[in-house]
Amino acid sequence: MIDFVKDFYNSFIHDHRKFWLFVLILIILFFLGQATLNNNPNVNKNNKQYVNSIYMSDGRIYNNYLNQREKDMYDFIMSRIKKNKRVTKKPLKEYGCSSHQECYSLMSIATDAIWIDHPELLSFASFDYSYDPRSSLLTFRIRKSFKLPLMDKIGEMIINYKIKKIQRATKDMTDKEKIIYVYNWIGDNATYDRIFTLDSKNQTIYNVFINHNAVCAGFAKTAQVIFQAIGINSYSIEGTTSDLHMWNIVEVDGEYYYFDSTYAAAIKRDHPMYYDGLIQSKMEDHKATHPERYPTLSTRDLFTDGELK
Repeated sequence: MIDFVKDFYNSFIHDHRKFWLFVLILIILFFLGQATLNNNPNVNKNNKQYVNSIYMSDGRIYNNYLNQREKDMYDFIMSRIKKNKRVTKKPLKEYGCSSHQECYSLMSIATDAIWIDHPELLSFASFDYSYDPRSSLLTFRIRKSFKLPLMDKIGEMIINYKIKKIQRATKDMTDKEKIIYVYNWIGDNATYDRIFTLDSKNQTIYNVFINHNAVCAGFAKTAQVIFQAIGINSYSIEGTTSDLHMWNIVEVDGEYYYFDSTYAAAIKRDHPMYYDGLIQSKMEDHKATHPERYPTLSTRDLFTDGELK
């Protein structure tokens, strides 16, 4: 086997036509990939909230609902994420905290805000920290879905390619048709992770678009980035049903409705409950953690039974 690999390598290196053809293919793939990273009209790379070409955050939670200390912690965590700095260790006072408990509270508030503001983050899973009272050093750690920085760029290209296909497929649809399409797309392309339900690493759009397996946060974030790409105004929302949960709100004709694609990923399409994630009256157990941050919901259902069959 080793001799075969050596022979193949030597043949490839010494056959200049094969070598330059390979280089040409790499160059073409590079420029095709770059094209997918720079053709999103929503994106402003000069915006403070810019992360990648998949989605442009408006920083809604950051700008409207955080105080200055919470914003400072948000900025610190985002800077670590963007620079791919997984571990930060420094004195407690340099985090702007008087105690490690206060730091944890600020970090939790900031990461919850980032969770909503930035569905485009491909590898950010969660955080943890440790505190050494002897040295007053607090160690902040970012938990990631994967470790290699290159996977972020590869994932960004693949996801943009898939979003472009969705844009083409929905180009001539009404808003209601687009919403059903996205719901079905998530149901057809991802399954609910029933084995590692509590694993923070299965809650990103990377899991849905590439691994095809996630939990509620992954589905809600995926819906959010797709909705922006196809012109549907929407919000990601955290709260509870029987447990902690994440879903979306969509706007149609100036009215707002819940959209919960976890149903689509968790239930087969021929099941009578499959479309419950599009029926307002079926989601009365959905309670937002911060309802004041979202528009008032319509009291009627967006779809009739006939539209969902």
